[in-house]
Formats: sequence, C-alpha cells, structure tokens
Amino acid sequence: MQQVIDRFRSKVEINTDVGIVTKTYASHISDIYINREVKWLRKISPYDVCPRLVDYVGRTIVMTYAGVQISAQELPRNWEKQLEEIADVLVKVCCFYSDCKQDHLRVLDGKIRLIDFGQTRTANVSRGWIPNKRRRTFLNIGRELEANQKK
Repeated sequence: MQQVIDRFRSKVEINTDVGIVTKTYASHISDIYINREVKWLRKISPYDVCPRLVDYVGRTIVMTYAGVQISAQELPRNWEKQLEEIADVLVKVCCFYSDCKQDHLRVLDGKIRLIDFGQTRTANVSRGWIPNKRRRTFLNIGRELEANQKK
C-alpha cells in the first residue's frame, strides 16, 4: 500500500509493501533541516529507536518505515520501558529533541520509534540541558494514551 502525505515542509511517500518512506523537503526549506535529519538518523538508528537511513540524495531522504502513529489502540504493553529507552538513547548521544509530541512516535510490530529529526540539535550540557524534561514529556504522552484505553 502506498500513501502520500503533502505537508508545508515536505512530501512524504509511505510504501508499506516494501517498508520504505521517502521524504522530499520543499524547496523553501533550508538545507540545515535536511542535514539535521540525516545526521540524527545516522547517529540514532543503530539503537533501533528510529527509522534506519537507507539513502539520502539532495532534498530527498529514504528511510525504513517506522509504523503508524502511536495511539491508545496501538500502545504496546511495555510502552513505558520503550519510551524510557528512547529518552536514554537521546541522552546518550546528546540529542536535544525539541519536538516531542504524539505525532512523532510510531509503532510497528509492537516497537515504538521516534521520527522527524529536522528540528533536533546537539544538546549543550554546559547551558543547563535537562534531559529529564524530555523523558517526562515522552512518558506523559504514554500515560495519556493509556488513560484513553481505559475509557
């Protein structure tokens, strides 16, 4: 199945048959965002908490399919452990992921992955970076979804 999502910043083509996502950035988007996304996909994908970078040419990034948006129906039983693991990886690689929201968490075969690294920066520890704030944000998303399951 193929799905195309046209957004202001990019066009995303999802091919679930082959497990590939192609993201093409719009011409008005700075190369900085593209380079950030590529950098962090390369750095974080070995930990299996985000898509794996397959290819990168010009304004187009090809990566593995990370699944559907996390929801109360798609919340794995061990969601808390997985979100903690994502937060731990971000701290380990000094990744300041500033765009923590439900839209950027995906689930495939019970595995949660983080997507969209265009706004992400290297954490500046000397400027008072507080990694636990990100951890709390991820866990609060999970708690809200879990509460919705019980409704």
